[in-house]
Amino acid sequence: MLEVKKWSEQFDKMYDGYIKKVTAMHGTCWYVDGIKLKIFISSLLKSQKEELIEKETCICAAIKFLKREKEVVLLGHRHADCFHNRFNRPDKKEYKELEQGFMTSKNRFVGREEGRELQDKAGIESVADWGDEKGYTANTLFSEDLY
Repeated sequence: MLEVKKWSEQFDKMYDGYIKKVTAMHGTCWYVDGIKLKIFISSLLKSQKEELIEKETCICAAIKFLKREKEVVLLGHRHADCFHNRFNRPDKKEYKELEQGFMTSKNRFVGREEGRELQDKAGIESVADWGDEKGYTANTLFSEDLY
């Protein structure tokens, strides 16, 4: 997403009569033609949306199971919800856990380590209140890091 600095740079390029930077005694403000500003912001937001769509991110907890020689992925808010999902099935004993991980925005199962890498590449910090400067614990992603 465009950072404040990039937005400012884009605004600085718009000296064509509809966005003007005005510096006064109390700071800097912008003089703007409303309709043209709306078009300008819409174009910036469109580029941000395209940038976000390209980035793959983890969207929910998932656990991959083996059931009758087929891989099955169960989803949940937390990994415990995935286990609960399995527990409530009549054929629950047929599910053998293979790996805990996450489902991505591109509908792909990834393990905890790859999930953490995807979050880093997308520039998404953990919402958890533990771990490193970005809130993460080691090289592993937990559902608590997502929401």
